[in-house]
Amino acid sequence: MNAGDLEDLVMVQRHNEGTGDLHEVLDTWMDHCEAWCQVIVPSAKEMREGQDIQHNMIQIRMWPMDITHNDRIVLDGDVYHIEAIIDKKSYYHIKATMNEQGS
Repeated sequence: MNAGDLEDLVMVQRHNEGTGDLHEVLDTWMDHCEAWCQVIVPSAKEMREGQDIQHNMIQIRMWPMDITHNDRIVLDGDVYHIEAIIDKKSYYHIKATMNEQGS
């Protein structure tokens, strides 16, 4: 993967639980970090051939960073939950599925 392939800026968000000023339980997503990446959208041929791809799934390539399966990715306002992180030594290959409700 070349640096020139990283054309999309995504926000990695991390789940945060705590209590507020009035001791209420807070269950939120906090911005963790931004990362440049390469977004790979499945082709119609891949979907037609019945590969393990859903219509709301994207694949992302990015440099290794602090990201876990419990995090989520926000791309152009759409929220994607991480299904798999594959360590390719020099980069991460991430499979993520869009959350239709945006939560």
